[in-house]
Amino acid sequence: MEAVLYVGHGSRSETSRQQARQLFAACREMVNIPIQELCFLELAAPSIFAGISQCAARGASKIAVVPLLLLPAKHAKSDIPRELAKGKKAFPRIDLVRGEPFGQHPLMLEMLAALVKTKIAGIAGQSGCTVLLTGRGSSDEEALFALRRIRGELEVRAGVRVDLCHLAVNRPSFREYLLKFPFSRQRLIVLPFLLFAGQLLESMRKTAAELNIPEERMVICDPVASLPQFPAFFSSLVREVLDRFSA
Repeated sequence: MEAVLYVGHGSRSETSRQQARQLFAACREMVNIPIQELCFLELAAPSIFAGISQCAARGASKIAVVPLLLLPAKHAKSDIPRELAKGKKAFPRIDLVRGEPFGQHPLMLEMLAALVKTKIAGIAGQSGCTVLLTGRGSSDEEALFALRRIRGELEVRAGVRVDLCHLAVNRPSFREYLLKFPFSRQRLIVLPFLLFAGQLLESMRKTAAELNIPEERMVICDPVASLPQFPAFFSSLVREVLDRFSA
């Protein structure tokens, strides 16, 4: 029997954890197979191994492991494979297949470009706009390359200047960028490249408040998973991973 195990990042923020559970509930209805479980990499329960164990206890013989991750960094490359190896050792008769981070998926880029166009249309007649794609920050070169590629794709698809900053590790930082931005001449649309609301998004809003940036000069968009089309998009990714069992 097939199962789906959704792997969230995990967060200290109850808001973030609740949004992950809401997405899971929406996808569970769209995917519509009997065994579906949600687990987390860190900072929340159940763990990946516990999620595999729950699927096994419910009779799963095949588990599609689908990470809720935007970029190919340490969690996707090391942490999840390590936990799946533990699960395979404990349940050798269960087949495991794993999905990949989806931040560069063409449909993901189209959704983000559409969001940017909508935000720009909402402030038509005002001064020019710049979009600021804001990543978590990473020491992983592949993840950074992917984020730079996403920036370029958004610029082409949305037809507007898109800059890039980071919340940690890399430069420019979000604060550094805001300090240099010409708010007197331009409006800024901030696009957090984050799945859910939580401490990072709150830190961005706090920084904007500390710098006394007028609300009419800067818009901070909601996280990626808040897009209305996102549950259907992610459900389609789940089905693609499940299809690999019959390939």
